[in-house]
Amino acid sequence: MSGGHFGMAPGSVAAEYGGEWADAELNELFFDLFGGGWGGYHGPLGVSRREREPEFGRTWSEGCNGGLAETLDLLLSGDVSEKRYREQVRRFKDKWLRRTDEDRREFYAREFEEAATELVRRLRDELVGD
Repeated sequence: MSGGHFGMAPGSVAAEYGGEWADAELNELFFDLFGGGWGGYHGPLGVSRREREPEFGRTWSEGCNGGLAETLDLLLSGDVSEKRYREQVRRFKDKWLRRTDEDRREFYAREFEEAATELVRRLRDELVGD
């Protein structure tokens, strides 16, 4: 692996701006584009999506958390095939450019459920102790 065409730019963008969009859906879109950077994006409760869902972040570039930008980076440097890149683009577009109102409702329902579950766990830990 050559290290990519853009150097560390996608990771730098992710590290600088990941999770800063004040909206769960935009934060996830950003993550799918740029990955979690070096520290990873942590949601509003301080728990990263990768900690909650171990498979998250492997969607766009298998084994990496660099998002679609990393896959493009690796394509331009000759480290992945055009076929792999096009598959990642298709998956990204399927997720983000073909969203329905129902998809968005389901997204926010999951976000709400995850936040509620985490808050109940924290409250339980405080009341019962570790």
